[in-house]
Amino acid sequence: AIISVGIALFGMTPFGWRFMGTLFGVLMIPILYILIKNMFGKTRVAVCATLLFAFDFMRFTQTRIATIDTYGVFFILLSYLFMYRYATQDEDVPFRKTLTPLALSGLFFGIGCASKWVVVYAGFGLLALYLITQIRRILYYHRNEMPGLGGYIVKTLVFSVIFYILVPAAIYCLSYIPYAYGYGYRLEFGMLR
Repeated sequence: AIISVGIALFGMTPFGWRFMGTLFGVLMIPILYILIKNMFGKTRVAVCATLLFAFDFMRFTQTRIATIDTYGVFFILLSYLFMYRYATQDEDVPFRKTLTPLALSGLFFGIGCASKWVVVYAGFGLLALYLITQIRRILYYHRNEMPGLGGYIVKTLVFSVIFYILVPAAIYCLSYIPYAYGYGYRLEFGMLR
């Protein structure tokens, strides 16, 4: 579906079907810079990592020839960026402020899985960061004898199931609608011909 945007804009030409891959490849660079800058807080480290990534010929080649690997890497970077932002919030941050980075991480994870299944493996790293964050929060609540830990964890788990299971599954299923339309199936008939 992403490649079809370039084709719709520029026609079924080599430029048209390569455009979106190249655009996403270029957009990976500032995303990686922001992620590294968030992680290390040093411009020099972020610039060095971003330059290494920008001049990596594998990424350059993959984006230039319109493989779908580009989209998987792009959405992995976004999901990790927002999971990192979720994981580095203060332990006593109000619950509602934790939802935005958690939701965005899940959304981009879902889009990534819909674009290439290998993104599912990135979910294991997201899960590890998520669990470490929950353990850190539980220890903080116990150490400071703060009330409300049970409710906080239950709400977090409920929204996590929504953001990391239901939303990605819905995105994955919805991504097949254009494919089914191409074969003559129609949504209004329950995806039957």
